[in-house]
Amino acid sequence: MLLTSTTTAVAFASSAIIPIAPIRVFSIFMCAMVIFDYIYDITIFAAMLAWTHDASLRAQNNGGKGYSLICFDLFAFYEKRKEQKGSAKVSENSGLLRSKTIHQSAVPLPEKVLRKNAYPLLHAARWFLVVTFLAFSGVAAWQASKLTTPETNEVLLLVESDPVQKHSSLMLTGFLSSTESQLWVAVMFGLVPGDDGEYTDPTKRSSLMLDPTFEPTSTAGQSWFATFCSDTVSGMSTTSYYTPMDQFRAWIVAASGVDATSCGSTNPGWPLAASTVEHCMKYWADNHDTESQKFFYYPSSGEQTNANAKIFVLKASFAASVPFTSPLNVLLDEYDKWEAWVNPRIAAAPAGYQGGFQTSQGWWWMDTIDNMQRGAYSAAAITLGLAAAVILFGTGNVIVTVYSVTAIAAILCGTVASVIQMGWTLGFLEGICFSILIGLSVDFVIHIGHAYLESAKHYEELLGEKASRGVMAREALATMGWSVLSAAFTTMCSAVVLQFCTITFFVKFGTIIMLSTTIACGVTFFMFVPMLDAAGPTGRWGDMWAGMLALRDKLKKKN
Repeated sequence: MLLTSTTTAVAFASSAIIPIAPIRVFSIFMCAMVIFDYIYDITIFAAMLAWTHDASLRAQNNGGKGYSLICFDLFAFYEKRKEQKGSAKVSENSGLLRSKTIHQSAVPLPEKVLRKNAYPLLHAARWFLVVTFLAFSGVAAWQASKLTTPETNEVLLLVESDPVQKHSSLMLTGFLSSTESQLWVAVMFGLVPGDDGEYTDPTKRSSLMLDPTFEPTSTAGQSWFATFCSDTVSGMSTTSYYTPMDQFRAWIVAASGVDATSCGSTNPGWPLAASTVEHCMKYWADNHDTESQKFFYYPSSGEQTNANAKIFVLKASFAASVPFTSPLNVLLDEYDKWEAWVNPRIAAAPAGYQGGFQTSQGWWWMDTIDNMQRGAYSAAAITLGLAAAVILFGTGNVIVTVYSVTAIAAILCGTVASVIQMGWTLGFLEGICFSILIGLSVDFVIHIGHAYLESAKHYEELLGEKASRGVMAREALATMGWSVLSAAFTTMCSAVVLQFCTITFFVKFGTIIMLSTTIACGVTFFMFVPMLDAAGPTGRWGDMWAGMLALRDKLKKKN
């Protein structure tokens, strides 16, 4: 339990590297839940089990009278009833590896079935199962590599058949004009991003702060910005744009309605004097461009007039050549194109304009999906590495560790390949679901692997001889198989009810749990157990600790 709890907690913790707030918070929550679950299991629940065990022994010593035994050990009660009726005699030696101090009366029926019925079948087909499942795992890995990102930035919160979701989808894709569907890129001057947000709180975003180096009034800056706007319109082939400085320049040059009081003259020429540009542009904004009015502020004291208006930010907006619903690879190409156009020109801009940057709401979605995709692969790789380290440290056996990591990777690939066939992509909701996938893929394999190694110790203690890999695999299956199946059944039951939800996330959450649990069971019983049965370590083969001790003794002899 310590091994599985550690690897599961590590798996969830590794997903916290994804800088998407809901996934990060969810991963931290799941990691903490696993840790506290383990703590309560070995304290409160262990004490309850100890009490139940004592009560079961007392009931057995009383001959199971009054049916009190049925409340504590159903299988022992069944065996007692058979013994009392004379239909069967309970063997004291049934269950080769059962300790004689615990449950002397009977071996549970599921353990008998797994040992006497299930294992022989697995043993007979062990090589066929290993080869077949390894081949399927290779195909699954190839299929999983095809996991793509969404082709639209729409997040389906409700099932597609829901009327509200149908309305949302139609409004997003079917009733947009040519300009509404375009992605708009804004080039900003006068602001800098402040890194004061909270990664775990989506409501606390980073603030935009004023750029102390921004100086919009210089004549060189005026000319450069106006030229930059007109060059961008032609150079990026945009048909829709908003360029206030370029429009302001055209108004000044045309000298149509220029206010002499604010602009210094009715025909001031271009560029304007640094002392009048803010006043004149405020007058133009008030009378010709209400959108630009928000670019100004007034000092805290004194009368608010054009004479004391100050420019704190300048903005130019351009329609990109792709719609905002484009898939990730298209958005990444468009982002790179704008970066290649804007950054060199801003770097060569006059002093006061070199702090500008380009941004877009479309880049938010692009960055979210890009980080989610890279984070999912990184988290999977980190988890496999850390899981291997935990398993190796806990079991001390290199071979069992290699087999375990192979099986866990097969579970991951099989689950991802399955959801790809169902039409899933690595979107926002799927990213949250995948964050639990790795944590659900490690438990069953580690339980069986640990039981395999422990069975050899018990066998040697009870019979005084070394166990073969066949005996070790059989006892691991018998003693731990029912626990694994029970855990899988309860997990499946908790996931099935989610299929009746209307919220898409819960449906997908339940689906990923059901798939991963089913595939984990299949890989554990039909690939991992046959691998141990066919080529599992015996004796000290692959024992890291024994090897380290032997190396230490060898070095001591040399010295």
